[in-house]
Amino acid sequence: MKPLAVLWALAAAPALAQAPPEPTGVPHDAPVPRAVPDVLALPETTRAMPRLAAISLGVERNLRLLSERLERERARHAESGAWSPFSPTLIAASSYRHSDAPNPTNDRLDYALGAGWRSVVGTHVEATVGVDQGLDGPPHQPQVSVSLEQPLLKGGWLAGAGLPLTEAQLAARLQAELYRAALDELIVQVDAAYWEVALAQADLDIKTRSERRAEEQYRDTRENIRRGILADAEIHVVEENLVIFQQEHLRARERLFLARRALGELLSLAPEEALAADDAFDLSGVTLPDRADAVTRALRENPAVCAQRVRVEQARARVRNQANQVLPSLALESSLGLRSPDTDYAAAWGGLSTDPALDARVGLRLEVPLDRGAVGAGLDAAEAAERRAEAELAQAENRARFEVENALTSLTSALALSRSSARQVELAELKLAAQMDKYRNGLSTLNDVVRFQRELDEALIAARRVARDVRTGQARLLRAIGTLHVAVGVEVG
Repeated sequence: MKPLAVLWALAAAPALAQAPPEPTGVPHDAPVPRAVPDVLALPETTRAMPRLAAISLGVERNLRLLSERLERERARHAESGAWSPFSPTLIAASSYRHSDAPNPTNDRLDYALGAGWRSVVGTHVEATVGVDQGLDGPPHQPQVSVSLEQPLLKGGWLAGAGLPLTEAQLAARLQAELYRAALDELIVQVDAAYWEVALAQADLDIKTRSERRAEEQYRDTRENIRRGILADAEIHVVEENLVIFQQEHLRARERLFLARRALGELLSLAPEEALAADDAFDLSGVTLPDRADAVTRALRENPAVCAQRVRVEQARARVRNQANQVLPSLALESSLGLRSPDTDYAAAWGGLSTDPALDARVGLRLEVPLDRGAVGAGLDAAEAAERRAEAELAQAENRARFEVENALTSLTSALALSRSSARQVELAELKLAAQMDKYRNGLSTLNDVVRFQRELDEALIAARRVARDVRTGQARLLRAIGTLHVAVGVEVG
């Protein structure tokens, strides 16, 4: 299609050969109105950025995601710290005793050194070497002892003793899923903000071309009025058109500034950073997945669903623990000690290794609470929490299904609209070209030409909006499935 200025010159060519009369209404030196304030002046340089680079920078710098990342790190450290009660310990003990009873020694010092360990099933083992030493003479009694205690009911086994470790492990898994959800949400936001910048750039380009074309029409019409080719009133049509395009150009600048700042905020950049989208609205790689496969995968990989499954596991672990707590306390207690038959300090250590005296003990300890109502209430509360977590899991799965279905519907519609909008642009261009031919031959008015020019601009920007909807719709679908970070090459870590 020929530029409008050239077509306009062709239409006015016969009149240019005539002697122009003096104008009667519009001064030929009237300035072209302008309406762009300095505050919206575009920067001379911009920071062009591909889409994947913007997403990578957002993952690296976004402060909200950083908070989620630090919370995930805290949960991992807490998981490691949960093993602390189950680590071996060094035992060192000493005591002094004085007695006025008739004993061989009234002042005694007891000291021992050993190690202890508690397992995740409640087993507690201690081994010590110690001496019960008389300070004013024999008897001296060195001893080697090993003791074991194992809860058999309440407080025993993994359900009773390992809850802190189980909860720490599940909390770390939960935080990993919450971080994955926050990561996909940020990618969706950065992706949408990026395409808003691309759309604002395209809109500004269209509005800039429209404004320049309107300026040319204004100047040409003013010149034709000065030469007497057109009536004075014709200037109002093109001037109104120019004012409208200047207003739209101003709004397009504003939208570009706001879009750049929205993207910059997500990337934690300075507000004055002039970002520019480097990727085009290329829809060739956008495809629709199979609906059933997308729903099945979402139920397996959607981070919100996965996080709720972890919450169900937490609730069930607490139920098992509370069920253990309602049991009576029955513990196996045993010890094995070796004592020396000699009482002299030096001989006692020798006798301990050559002819020790065995001191062994084994027994059971039973404790039954007299009021079991409070213990039972704790189990009832845990079971209610479990049922609630299971209901919320069903809700999360249902929500994931609807998110996938809605995203598929929107993406399918946007792809269909992208094909029709491309055809609409072609038709708008053909309509304008035909209208220009009719105007050149005196079969149309200037007002008709202006109207078709606006329709072409609207078709162009509408096609860009549809392309934006396709790209953002694809990101929303991948987020609903739970694979968006994989699709853009971001490692969860």
